[in-house]
Amino acid sequence: MKSILRLLFLLFILSLTLIYQNNIKEFILDNIIYGKSPYEYVDNKYAIPYEFNYVSLTNDYRAKNKQQILDIFYTYLNSGSSEFYFYCDYPECKNDISKMTTDNTFTNINNFVAPFNTYNRLNIAISNWGKIEITLEKAYTNNEITLVSEKMDEIVSHIITDDMTDTEKIKTFHDYIINNTKYDQEYITNNLSDLTNNSHRATGALLYNKALCGGYAHSMSLFLNMLNLPNYRVSSENHIWNLVYLDGKWYHVDLTWDDPMTTNDRDLLLDNYLLINNKKLKSFNTGYHDFDETVYSEASTIY
Repeated sequence: MKSILRLLFLLFILSLTLIYQNNIKEFILDNIIYGKSPYEYVDNKYAIPYEFNYVSLTNDYRAKNKQQILDIFYTYLNSGSSEFYFYCDYPECKNDISKMTTDNTFTNINNFVAPFNTYNRLNIAISNWGKIEITLEKAYTNNEITLVSEKMDEIVSHIITDDMTDTEKIKTFHDYIINNTKYDQEYITNNLSDLTNNSHRATGALLYNKALCGGYAHSMSLFLNMLNLPNYRVSSENHIWNLVYLDGKWYHVDLTWDDPMTTNDRDLLLDNYLLINNKKLKSFNTGYHDFDETVYSEASTIY
């Protein structure tokens, strides 16, 4: 008789476990395995307060859909964290993350973040319990940040005045970078592929006076953040440039294409791509400015 009662009791417990398995799992995850707070972080001084159509800041770290993964990743990356974790809370989550690692999703999110908080490489580990752990190799070392920041302060103190409008300030900085930077043709000629090369970052343009499109774009992004203007970098398959929100409208700024290479190595300063709307950008039909309008939707606005 006792054996039967014991069996019935076990069956009863098993039934309750099956019925409330999701609640039990959530309780264990929250209170025993991971704790209530997934990850404590503090924004560093380079974090920006901006939210965009593609990604927004969040305080919910249990991803229930793909958009929440994007928002979580943007929130942590924007904060300057070099490692963080969050939880998958829907069946397709792991597959979604695996796909994101191969379709440039995380690279795209990188473009919405202030340059000093961007990364060169990331590693993702997914546990059986749905814990997603991410470690980053940051794009800038602390020493590089110090040197670039000092150079930016020096430049701004010499060329920017308080009586300038934001448009005038952007034009002045645009001209300075172009007049003091050459496109790194050697990188292209030698068919290099090192994404950590200085020419891809502001260190190239500001410290070594040569850059690729990434170096031009990072430099302008740093300046736009100094002006407290919402902005991000737009990338196509083989190019990157800036987008800035100015006087209620979004405008493209492309320093690289305003600093063209010439056959006689003569320096040119153009403003064809300075604060232009999307209609004008498309009219140039360069083939290098074809971007994903579902990601960079602000950039596709027609005025």
